[in-house]
Amino acid sequence: MNFLELCVRVREESGVSGTGPASTVNQVGVLAKIVGWVRDANNDIEKLKSEWRFLWRRALTVLVVGKQSYSPLELNVSELKSMQRIRVGDTILREIDWNEWVECYELQTGQGLPQVFAIAPDNRFYFYPAPDTAYSVTIDYFSKPARLVNDADVPQMPEEHHDCIVQKALMFYAHFEEDQALYQLAAMRYEEKLSQLCSDQLPRMGFARGPF
Repeated sequence: MNFLELCVRVREESGVSGTGPASTVNQVGVLAKIVGWVRDANNDIEKLKSEWRFLWRRALTVLVVGKQSYSPLELNVSELKSMQRIRVGDTILREIDWNEWVECYELQTGQGLPQVFAIAPDNRFYFYPAPDTAYSVTIDYFSKPARLVNDADVPQMPEEHHDCIVQKALMFYAHFEEDQALYQLAAMRYEEKLSQLCSDQLPRMGFARGPF
């Protein structure tokens, strides 16, 4: 479902009379509130876990010879929320914190195949050593939540889990209307749908192999 279809679904399930909304913009009254509740529900769910599989991204780019510092935009990761790994050529780089970078690498001027990287407080990326050739770079990361704005915007989570958004928005509506029965029903359904989303979209738990 897209943003508008989600809003219509919430209006129908809430029991609000009439039709619509016909659009997600320029609404008034309860329809405007429904639009806001759907937007907030999607945003809350996306922010709930930083490692949702539907937020995983892979960016490809090329480093510039001798260039040590790069903006997120230059590395095609402008929507970065959390880093998973960076591979330069066939080498997976070690991430270090900014303090270690300042203390150990900031004044180094060597060039070669990068081995470590750090992310500065302003979100710029720094590599050491600076590349001595135009190495290919692969960056695996998790993106920021995407705010629903236009009618045709589609949530990032798989469509089979969109009812999780509907039930969360119904909880907002029921709280506003002080409808305890609807709130309890929507909350129960939300927890069920959220559990399914977590099972499907969070990393699988593994167990280390023992010596035998």
